[in-house]
Amino acid sequence: MLAFAYFIFALMHVYWAMDGRRGLRSAIPERDDGRPLFHPRRYGTWVIAAAIAGCSVLLLWWVRAFASPLPDSVLRGGVLMLAVAMVLRAIGDFRYFGLFRTIRISRFARMDRWLYTPISMLAGALLLLMGLTG
Repeated sequence: MLAFAYFIFALMHVYWAMDGRRGLRSAIPERDDGRPLFHPRRYGTWVIAAAIAGCSVLLLWWVRAFASPLPDSVLRGGVLMLAVAMVLRAIGDFRYFGLFRTIRISRFARMDRWLYTPISMLAGALLLLMGLTG
């Protein structure tokens, strides 16, 4: 199920890389004055989409949905690194995103509070469990 979620997140980034606009304002952190923190470039968005799709493939390999060319130790390391990344994402940068963000009034901040950070916490916990018990 987690692999499917990563696949959906990758597709969302593909949509944005192909110049889609729906949901984009809610996906980019904003400064105090409401301006976007950054303006994503098309190439960077493609790279992020590929990385997220790679996470999906990693998880499918880990649960043996199909054969992996990598040894189990490498897969376990990848799952645990992804778990750490998700926990760090949930903790945040102490300003724009995560549990301890200080900017709380923006489209992104609302989505981060109710969706992005909880998903990151849940994914981090599940990945940690998968990596340590699998």
